[in-house]
Amino acid sequence: MNDTITTFRMRYADKVTICAAVMRDTWYEVMFNRRPVAILVMNGEMEWMLAEGTILPDEIVAEIGYKIQSRYM
Repeated sequence: MNDTITTFRMRYADKVTICAAVMRDTWYEVMFNRRPVAILVMNGEMEWMLAEGTILPDEIVAEIGYKIQSRYM
């Protein structure tokens, strides 16, 4: 199985973090510095939301969603 991954640097918790979003069937697995932290999905209003995992600030979820959309949508 070939996973589609987008990787980028972002600031989280006052540190530069390597964020990877791995495309799955209906969701994205989010990793910070190779550690799984969350699952993101797009809701019916086309907004990104946290489905499970570490509670992330809304602006971080939005930034990750923007990066995903910029690459795949």
